[in-house]
Amino acid sequence: PDLQKVFRSVGFSVGRANERVRFLRQTYRRLAEFANDRDALLFAMQYPTGSVEGLKFFFSDAPDDGRTMQSVFYMKETDRSVEKRYENVIFVSNESFKWIVSSKNSSEYFTDYFARDGGLNFGHTTEKGHEVIARNISTALRTNWSDVVSVADRRRRR
Repeated sequence: PDLQKVFRSVGFSVGRANERVRFLRQTYRRLAEFANDRDALLFAMQYPTGSVEGLKFFFSDAPDDGRTMQSVFYMKETDRSVEKRYENVIFVSNESFKWIVSSKNSSEYFTDYFARDGGLNFGHTTEKGHEVIARNISTALRTNWSDVVSVADRRRRR
């Protein structure tokens, strides 16, 4: 309840599904702008099983249209591409959890399924789940290494 009051005081009612989408969208954008103002990259990582396209939606010019977290989380395609001002964002997918985790082995990867109340199929990860996340981040770093080095070089020259 106290957290709800804080959110309401800044104009959000996170109890309503479409407000959560708007809140997350603004939060991600502020983080990207904060990183961009400091000539840094932002690695935005999707939650396990979620679509990276859903994460890209937060940085697109597509309207919210009252979307729910579930509709954004499992989005197949973004309505539009990522806005140019968010080119400093590198997206990290954790969709691999959809193919790795099954009903037979879910306890190896998740300690719970806390997100099910919101229609999302993931939870807090175990050590084995952490390893999957670490591999996905490592892949994103390797894939974007030239951008990481380029930013580091620019900052070093200052």
